[in-house]
Amino acid sequence: MKIKKFIARVLSYGGFILSGIFAFVFTIEPAHHAVDMIAPFVAAFSLASGSTWWLRKERNKDEEINLLKFVIKNGGKATLGEIVAELEIPVERVRKTVDKLQKHGALGTNVSDDGELVYSSSQRNLINPQFSF
Repeated sequence: MKIKKFIARVLSYGGFILSGIFAFVFTIEPAHHAVDMIAPFVAAFSLASGSTWWLRKERNKDEEINLLKFVIKNGGKATLGEIVAELEIPVERVRKTVDKLQKHGALGTNVSDDGELVYSSSQRNLINPQFSF
C-alpha cells in the first residue's frame, strides 16, 4: 500500500506543478500555440486532482482504523482530548471521524461522572453489519 501512496503523491504534486507550468505558458504564448496545451493541462490537472482525492480518502480510512485501535487499546473508552493527543489529528477531523464511526455503530458515547463525553467501543459495536471502512 505504501507504494500506491507514494505514486499518488508524486502524481498529485507533479500534476499540480505541471498544470501550473501549463497555465503560466498559456499567459505568455500566442493563442494558436496555447490551444495545443489545453489537453495536456486538463490531463495533468485531472490526474493531480484524482490522486489528491484518493489520498484524502485513504487518509480518512487510516484515521478511522487508528482511532478504533486506540479506543480499543485504551480499555474501550477514550475522550476527544485523548484521541486528539494520541493520534495527533486536528479536533475537527477527529469529530468527523467519530461521527462517522458512531453512524456506522462502531463507537458509542457515554458521559463520565465529570460530565465529559467518553467514546466507547465494544465487540458488540464492531459486529454491526452496516459498519465498513
